[in-house]
Amino acid sequence: MKMPNCPINFYRVKRHLLPNASASPSSLTTYICPVCCEASTSPNRCSDVNCTQHTGFRTSPISYLRIPILQQLREILAHTHALNFEQQKSASNIDTMNDIYDAETYQRIIKKEAGKNFLTLLMNVDGIQVAKSSNLSLWIFTLVINEIKRSERFKLKNVIVGGIASTVSKPSRHQMQALLSPIVKELVVLEQGETFKVKCLNENSNIRLKIFLIASCCDKPAQCLVQGISEPIGAFGCGRCELEGKNMGIIYSVLMLMNQITNLGETVAVKPNSKKKIRVFPLVPNHQEQPR
Repeated sequence: MKMPNCPINFYRVKRHLLPNASASPSSLTTYICPVCCEASTSPNRCSDVNCTQHTGFRTSPISYLRIPILQQLREILAHTHALNFEQQKSASNIDTMNDIYDAETYQRIIKKEAGKNFLTLLMNVDGIQVAKSSNLSLWIFTLVINEIKRSERFKLKNVIVGGIASTVSKPSRHQMQALLSPIVKELVVLEQGETFKVKCLNENSNIRLKIFLIASCCDKPAQCLVQGISEPIGAFGCGRCELEGKNMGIIYSVLMLMNQITNLGETVAVKPNSKKKIRVFPLVPNHQEQPR
């Protein structure tokens, strides 16, 4: 990548991020079949006997480094002083949102847990092209603890890496679900609660905490893969509503956003032979379904 201090290959990335330097990298690495999307421990063939790739991969599989979340949580909670449970003492009914604590989902957990402390996570999924001359990309699954104060929350020492996938092209929706599956399974277990040593409470304080993933923050291409919806420029490409959307010229769309167009039947001149089009999701109560 021609950047100083940057790992030169995927193996070096794994060595930096493995929780235990003495652990064998292969013990945490699986290979996602490009055909059936099953996870295999072999880099040479699919483990599914019914798959066409069982005798050998004819297309490069996705190399997936899976890093357990629990151990990283333990390490962060054992050293951080910035953890705050004050906002969990009682539910808030204020209309102003200052942080994720004021969100509806967070407030619902406060009511459900009835005074018990808990942790919530925010997930990000993003991909980066390794080089302009290659389609090789890295997809990284990261999480942060929302109870850590905002100024410390996103620092590298407090970021949890759930997994790193090396792909020869952009993963499909089925492949993305295969990558997310082990993370989801671990998160389901963490919702039942684990005992942690929390340094900010007491030097020898052990406390049982439930962990909830309450939100994911992704760009549009990653959101489509994570949610399994169509591309942002495609029909039903909005991750929030169920509107099909309309393909408009870019000038039409800008004017609509400026509230200069109120009737979908109106037309606005677009440059001849222009291919610049985006899909918009105008809300017209009398004619379309409303967001969920």
